[in-house]
Amino acid sequence: MKTERFFIFIHMVLLKKIATCCLILAGVLFVFVPRLYAQVQGFEDPFDIVSHPEEFLPFWSANEVRGTSARVFQAIGKGRKGSHALAVQPLTTFEGQVFFRIENLDVQNAKLAFFARTESNGTGNRPALLFLSFAREGETVFTNNIQIGNSETFPNKNMAFRLFEIPIPEPFKNQRNFTIRWSISVGPGTGSAARVFLDDMGLWESDAVVDPVKFLQTKPLNPFWVELGADREIDEIRPNQIRLKGNPPFSVIQPNDTLIWIESPEPLQTSPIDIELYELKEKSGAITPEVLISIPNDVIRTGRIAPISPKNLLVEFSHPYTKPSVSQTAKFLINGKNPKDVELLADGFSIKLRLSEELVPSEHFILECREITSALSGGTAPILRETAFFVDGISEVQAIDPKSILISLKEPVRTEDVGKEMFGLQDSPEIAFKLEFPDHKTILLRTELELEEEKEYLLQIPPMTTVRGFTLPGIWKTIVWDKSPPELTYVVPVQTNKLMLVFSEDLDPAFALNKDAYRIGADTPSSVELQPKPNQVLTTWKQSFLEGSNYLVEISGIYDLQGNQNNLQKFPFTYQKPKPIGFKSIVINEVMPAPRVGNSLPNAEYVEIINTSDSRIFIGGMQLANSRRQSQIPSISLDSGELLILCSRTHVPLLSRYGMVLGLSNWPSLLNSGDNIRLISAEGEILDSLKYTTASFGGSTFASGGYSLEIVNPYLECFLPTNLKASQAPERGTPGKQNSVFNPSPDFTPLRFIESLVINDSLVVFRFNKILQPTISKVDVEITPRIDIRKISFGSEPNELLLELSPGILKNTVYRLEVKNLRACTGNALEDDSQIFFVKPSEGETGDLVINEVLFNPRTGAPKFVEIYNTSEKYINLRDWKLANLDGDGIVANRRVVFDTDYLLAPKSYLVFTTDIEQLKAEYPKGVESQFVALNLPSYPIQAGNVVWMNPDESIQEVFSYDESMHHRLLKEKKGVSLERSSPWIPASDPNNWKSASAFEGFATPGYRNSTNYEMNSGVGITVEPKVFSPDAIGGDRYTTIGYSLDQAGFIGTIAIYSAGGTLIKEICQNAILGNSGIYSWDGTDQTGRRVRPGYYVVWIELYDLNGNIQQIKKTVAVGTNF
Repeated sequence: MKTERFFIFIHMVLLKKIATCCLILAGVLFVFVPRLYAQVQGFEDPFDIVSHPEEFLPFWSANEVRGTSARVFQAIGKGRKGSHALAVQPLTTFEGQVFFRIENLDVQNAKLAFFARTESNGTGNRPALLFLSFAREGETVFTNNIQIGNSETFPNKNMAFRLFEIPIPEPFKNQRNFTIRWSISVGPGTGSAARVFLDDMGLWESDAVVDPVKFLQTKPLNPFWVELGADREIDEIRPNQIRLKGNPPFSVIQPNDTLIWIESPEPLQTSPIDIELYELKEKSGAITPEVLISIPNDVIRTGRIAPISPKNLLVEFSHPYTKPSVSQTAKFLINGKNPKDVELLADGFSIKLRLSEELVPSEHFILECREITSALSGGTAPILRETAFFVDGISEVQAIDPKSILISLKEPVRTEDVGKEMFGLQDSPEIAFKLEFPDHKTILLRTELELEEEKEYLLQIPPMTTVRGFTLPGIWKTIVWDKSPPELTYVVPVQTNKLMLVFSEDLDPAFALNKDAYRIGADTPSSVELQPKPNQVLTTWKQSFLEGSNYLVEISGIYDLQGNQNNLQKFPFTYQKPKPIGFKSIVINEVMPAPRVGNSLPNAEYVEIINTSDSRIFIGGMQLANSRRQSQIPSISLDSGELLILCSRTHVPLLSRYGMVLGLSNWPSLLNSGDNIRLISAEGEILDSLKYTTASFGGSTFASGGYSLEIVNPYLECFLPTNLKASQAPERGTPGKQNSVFNPSPDFTPLRFIESLVINDSLVVFRFNKILQPTISKVDVEITPRIDIRKISFGSEPNELLLELSPGILKNTVYRLEVKNLRACTGNALEDDSQIFFVKPSEGETGDLVINEVLFNPRTGAPKFVEIYNTSEKYINLRDWKLANLDGDGIVANRRVVFDTDYLLAPKSYLVFTTDIEQLKAEYPKGVESQFVALNLPSYPIQAGNVVWMNPDESIQEVFSYDESMHHRLLKEKKGVSLERSSPWIPASDPNNWKSASAFEGFATPGYRNSTNYEMNSGVGITVEPKVFSPDAIGGDRYTTIGYSLDQAGFIGTIAIYSAGGTLIKEICQNAILGNSGIYSWDGTDQTGRRVRPGYYVVWIELYDLNGNIQQIKKTVAVGTNF
């Protein structure tokens, strides 16, 4: 333990400081209970540069104190845990001596304790030797010489601090005043000697624990678990070594040698959690008799933070939370970015975050949670911020032969919990595995189908649990079956005597750094440096190379990381510094990311490139890269307009008949769902890039049908989404020849405004359909209503314009822009009728956004959907609004955030959430596709269920409980028929407010006005609309709606249908308590559910007011039929 000052009298420690030594760390009271100690020096204060007998610190002196790193000096940052230390550098001509003067020692049976280590100094092998000796007060003769360890204790190596405890010799035990001397000299050997560092030196009672185990990381992981993190490794701890306040039952898990998890079957107390630990044994054998820990638990905090996979994070809290406080993506930041989704788990204290960016294995990440409310105390934590570490537990994943993949783990796992169905290869579902476990740290995957050589596979490794109870996250790992040796593909001149050698794949450093592996004539390099990209080696030569001269490099004895050897390769090259390749001089012209077996083209991925310049270009040394990997392009040149097909080296025979083909080692396998392909120059500059998603194909049929993506105009230097299309060739691709969609015509389509977003009170971003011209000084903007513009700039994306305005943007006010001189990168101006505007959204209130239509029982293969309608005159931001359902107990469950970014819904607008946009449009062609949003909907069963619509904090909730019986009684086939809300002003809970969608509209109206929409009358009275309807109509009205609007609520009403002859046909309601307004409907059936005959019928209404007055109203309605 460190103190700022060394001299502390025993009685001062006892009376003023501590009775037991305490640390308060991050709000946690940590107590260990050693015997009392005194006079501990941590060497934190600056040294006075003086020599013995003058003191550099009170009570401390040395024979030659320096202000530099020589002789005796203060070593900044070299002490325990990064603190300061006392350092001594012994020489053959210098023995360091350090003196410690003791005054008024009040310990009867004392010991000297200190920490010491060595650090390597120079190239010598001499250790340091340490001796202690003692002298009485006023004497200069030191006696009782004691050697600390032996000649091997302090070697000339970098060593960790060790604790040394030396009993005070018998002649000095009863002395209150004496001096201790350290003598540090050079040991046997040659050359320089070790440098010695001393820290935390002091006197203690002989039975005191000088360096007890400390728990610096302690917190509740959740309401039932608590974590204790020790500052060092300890032996296995048993439950009888732990005591919890209140003596509840518990179990103990030690995920590793420094962590202890205590699990209680009962919730932990919200008052401080008091824990006592006894007889803790370190790996070194030292024992800490007792440790007391008190952990505050009165407020909610983040507990366990456990990555499930790189894109999913489990977060547990110390208390159960209130659901509204955790169900918004805006409440969380992971490395500064909001997650895409929040899933609330059933235990009530855990959530799962779906991240917007993947976590990187073996790297830290920062989690921030805002305004989380405890369901126990009701208290809200404003900001919770923690740094965590993503540990995947994988040492290595390697294809050891075409049918075997070896996974080496850092920790042994419970093999009985690992199932073969949990492993898989992305985009290769036909490859199944059998599992073998040579030991608990090794998994061997066997498959009947061979892996393709040099093809990059992505292996899914599931979450696993170590034998000690720690959960390792699931992760994807890249594997390649590689039996080809590394090849030199390109030589890059760097200087007249330096060459960069570029190989086809990463090299084994042990062999790559061997100078004898490289030769030009009789010359070998004087130095070899493996570069950060481990397929590149920088070589320095004794000779100077001449511009334009030819040379021959010989390579031998080089290995790749899979152990393949390049025995001998001769590579001719011309020493000539290459000319820089211009941007878009080489263009990615076509990609085949998802070939399909059975198509005309081979089942092989490829990337086609084209030279768009007017001269020959040497492309050797360039790299083809995607989002996961880079592959070196061998030496080759392309003429102007020439095409080159790039593919895996194993697929060259399949594609060679289509044109010039070049096979690459370590092919960067393209992702089916979307990828970013780049061409990178030898200097690391991006020459071209092509980003695609499944939407780039124009539909799922093309995306999954083995079609290539082709560039329309490769000579266009400006990237446009419309410049990439699915191939229209009958073969579904055009490798080696002109693209089927090729059109060199200039792009005449205008620049078009897409959307705007108010960032804050003075900042607005505008997005356009194309990249904007880089010159912005000529852009002129006027805003109506007027608001001053402070600055015009580009946004974070090249298609964004950013306006900084004077503060004061009003809510729900539409600001319209007149923009001049804004052009796309192609030079195209804004379309003439551009309507550019922005609006600061208003908060949604009850009734503003309603559930308007639901399809819960779709036809086979079709998706379900939920439609929302904005009834208000406001623009409302739908970020963090949610769809959900109800569980068996009627509690809101399975929340789905509909937007994790800002999305404004305009007044009187519709929005449809569905699982498949394309299929929904195919099922209902009249639907407005622009209003469709893809969403993983909660479960909505096909017979009955509940749709829940909520605002971000869940203070607004609308629940629609649907049932198949709510459909029209005469509807024979209910599959594919939606339920429409007749009036947005009548509660969703009123079953009379829901009707089957009209057959005339195709049985659903996604994205536009409902076919059964009913407009309420503004006046008082009774309405029956329509006055003619046909229950079995293929199109048109199948119901009549009976609406009422009363001057006060509380009327008692009875509604019945009679024939023209006065016979009761059907009772609609009897003695119902009516509100101010509402609706009932009649579907043209009688009391038994049978269709009535065509003809006239009477709607009879009887109303009783609160005073007993009676009103009787009769309306006529006609029932028709189909012919």
